[in-house]
Amino acid sequence: MAWSDRRYEDDSGFIPRQPQDGLLIILGLCVGLHLLKVLLVNTGTLDAGWVERTFGASANGLADGHLWQALSYQFIHGDIWHLLWNCLMLFFAGRLLEGMVGRKRFLGMYLACGAVGALGTLFDAGMRPVVGSSGSIMGVLAILMVMVPNLEVQLLIITVRMKWLVLAFTVIDLCFALGDGRGATDNVSHWTHLFGAVGGFSLAWVWPVFLRPRIERARKRHERRQEVRRLEARFAEEQELDRILAKITQEGMPSLTSNERAFLEAHARKSKAGRRD
Repeated sequence: MAWSDRRYEDDSGFIPRQPQDGLLIILGLCVGLHLLKVLLVNTGTLDAGWVERTFGASANGLADGHLWQALSYQFIHGDIWHLLWNCLMLFFAGRLLEGMVGRKRFLGMYLACGAVGALGTLFDAGMRPVVGSSGSIMGVLAILMVMVPNLEVQLLIITVRMKWLVLAFTVIDLCFALGDGRGATDNVSHWTHLFGAVGGFSLAWVWPVFLRPRIERARKRHERRQEVRRLEARFAEEQELDRILAKITQEGMPSLTSNERAFLEAHARKSKAGRRD
């Protein structure tokens, strides 16, 4: 049964048990690239502003065709506190999701949510380029909200269900985004968070519920049409074979045209190959 077909009726204490190699890969890239950036900037090899303009996501950059920014910005962070906070959130959410869906799906979901989150920069025209994995993390949390809404999460001294936690984060981001659309107050791209959440929700609910069944039906219709065409071609071939054999019976082999002889030779080769298989 596919992950999207599963239903966790009692998921308040659900704890997935699968290796989290994908999570370690992402955390390693985030930490490693940040250390490399700090080293190159402090030695004067690179300028911090150039790194953000090149690898951070921005409306102007994406419009200019720098599409790699939709992926690269997810692994670049501003300072150590930005990195530590995102790594902490990613460790909390990523280990749960990867434990349920496996490494490949988790990595694909993380990157896809972040790529959708990059669209939020279209509403942040007045901000500096966006960096960080927050959009991806919000997408991962949105997926968890759909898959295990009643999972209990311990926050210091209180316990809250996953659905209420993600809803609270979303409302906070929405309030900040609508109250200050360009993020000038706290220099945080709340639109990126919101678009990342939309990407996660789409992956977890819209895709399996609406899109995948339609694509599956279209695929089956295409296969049926192909099968009908194969049957029609086989029927036409058999009719042609019957006609040629009847002609041989009535008029003999010398009466065959070059095309009819080629048809018989091709049919004989096909029959011989079918017997070998």
